[in-house]
Amino acid sequence: MLPVCVVPRYSGSSGEPGLEHAAYLGLAGFVLIVAFGAVLLTTNALLSWLARTTQRLLNSIPKRKSTTKDLPERLIAERNLVRSNLGRRWREAVLLIGGRIGFDYFALLCALRATGANPNAPLVLLAYAATAVIALVPLTPADSASSKRVSADSSS
Repeated sequence: MLPVCVVPRYSGSSGEPGLEHAAYLGLAGFVLIVAFGAVLLTTNALLSWLARTTQRLLNSIPKRKSTTKDLPERLIAERNLVRSNLGRRWREAVLLIGGRIGFDYFALLCALRATGANPNAPLVLLAYAATAVIALVPLTPADSASSKRVSADSSS
């Protein structure tokens, strides 16, 4: 028999919502991720605004060696390339990405339930989102001197 993760209605005797609240937040997050992905893949306005805002933020960092230019155009070109590679299956891809994130979050809730934890639902969602964003950050920059040195050492 397979183990089943049961999300309790209430946590503890205080009557405050616990994992059930976190599960509902995760479900709402799934819907928002899928909707956001669909909008980004179908329209230029939001993607251009996000790119311009990111470009302004990056260029405002002091002591930065280079300035970021034409980020909106590059992002739209990359998005168009991804969209053309996905073809008509882009809707499936958006749903699958949202589903992967949703199942990861549900696995986190199951692990918390298995340990008997009494989590604060918004904090669980915030912690999950933070770890997902951190996972996207590269460990080392591609053009750093140390990476060039390591690749030169490995080739000899």
